[in-house]
Amino acid sequence: GAIQHFTIPGLRWIDSPGTGAVQKEGDTCDMEQLVREYLNYADLGVFLMSSDAPGLQPDFEYINRLQENGKPAIVVITKSDRNDEKIVNGKIVSNWVAKTTEDRQDQENWIREELVRNGVQDRFRVLSISTYLAIRGIETQDDDVFRQSQLDLFMEALGEKIGEEAVQLKERNPK
Repeated sequence: GAIQHFTIPGLRWIDSPGTGAVQKEGDTCDMEQLVREYLNYADLGVFLMSSDAPGLQPDFEYINRLQENGKPAIVVITKSDRNDEKIVNGKIVSNWVAKTTEDRQDQENWIREELVRNGVQDRFRVLSISTYLAIRGIETQDDDVFRQSQLDLFMEALGEKIGEEAVQLKERNPK
């Protein structure tokens, strides 16, 4: 029920309630009002959408608001993995794997099409990640599993947006 943030040298991360967040007992602010207010100060929006239900209408409204202010966004489709269960020797064996490249691309393309249909220009990056696979890849020191998570692509996209522009972003929007 609040804006959470932390600052590291040269970068401030602000985590707002998600779009359509429900106000809970004890919350002191209206969730939608919080998001609308802080969205004006964003230099880059990172919109997380679950692959189970990506592209909710409020997401597009906020992305449109960023676009109107000339600010970029990265749309991240999370949970881009699936539990591949098999029966081995009479027991269920569970193995988390990345969704197929085709399934990921279909979802990413659908989001791009919805962005355009909702009036958003196609200058926003859309990608799918699996934090589960990233963590598993790190724990097992398996580079292939980590790459399947596509977390490296997300970090690369962040770097592209903030690397060279960081000083200019601060000068234009000093909050």
